[in-house]
Amino acid sequence: NDFSKIIANKPHAYAHNNRGYAKYKLGLLSEAQLDCEKSLKLDPKNSWVYFNLGLIKHAQKETREACEFLEKAYQLGKKEAFDELSKKCQ
Repeated sequence: NDFSKIIANKPHAYAHNNRGYAKYKLGLLSEAQLDCEKSLKLDPKNSWVYFNLGLIKHAQKETREACEFLEKAYQLGKKEAFDELSKKCQ
C-alpha cells in the first residue's frame, strides 16, 4: 500500500520496482511484471528491476527472457544476479 501511495502522487521507478517485487512474492506475476516494466521505462539503468524481471520471467517459465534480464542485471553491477544465472540459466 505504501508503494501505491507514492505512485499515486507521481510515477516513481523504485516504488514501481518494489511494488512489483512484492507482487512477485505474492504470486501476482502479471501485475508484478507490469510494475517492473513501468520502473524500467522510468530508470533503464536500475539493476534491481532487471533482476526482478528475471525472477518474474523465470516464475512464468520464460527461461530465455529470464536469463537475458538476469545477465543485464549482472552487467549493471547486481552481483546477486550471478547466483541466479548459475541456478536458472545452465
